[in-house]
Amino acid sequence: MSWEGGCLCGAVRFEVTQASFQTDYCHCRMCQRMSGSVLTSWADFKETDFRCTRGEIKYYKSSPHAERGFCADCGSSLIQRPWEGDYIAVATGSFDHPEEFRPTNVHCGIESQVPWLEINDNLPRKTTKEAMGFEVEN
Repeated sequence: MSWEGGCLCGAVRFEVTQASFQTDYCHCRMCQRMSGSVLTSWADFKETDFRCTRGEIKYYKSSPHAERGFCADCGSSLIQRPWEGDYIAVATGSFDHPEEFRPTNVHCGIESQVPWLEINDNLPRKTTKEAMGFEVEN
C-alpha cells in the first residue's frame, strides 16, 4: 500500500510506502506562517518510507529543531524534518487524498490557536512546549 502527493505546480511528487504512525493538528505560529493558514495538519512517517518520485524538495532551516521542505518552483510546503529522530511530517494537504489522513493524535501549539476556530473533537490539546519540548516565538 502506498500514498502519493505533491506540490501545487507538479514539479515535486512523492510517495510514502507505509502507513502513518501519527497524525496531528498544529496551531503554532511557525506552522501558521509557513502555511499562510491558521492551522496545519501533519502525518508522520519513518523517513525511510518517504521518497520523491519527481523533482527535488528544497529545505529551509526553520528553527533549531527542524527544517521544512518545499517546492522551489511554486513554494508549496510539503514536509518538515526534525533534527532529532528518524521521521518526517508530511503536510496532509499535499497528499492526493488528504481525507485519508484525519488527525487522530493531538492539537499541538494551542497557545497560538485563533479564538474563532472551533474543532469539536476529543483530541488532547497541548502547547508546543508540552507536545514538542520547545517553545515557538509568536
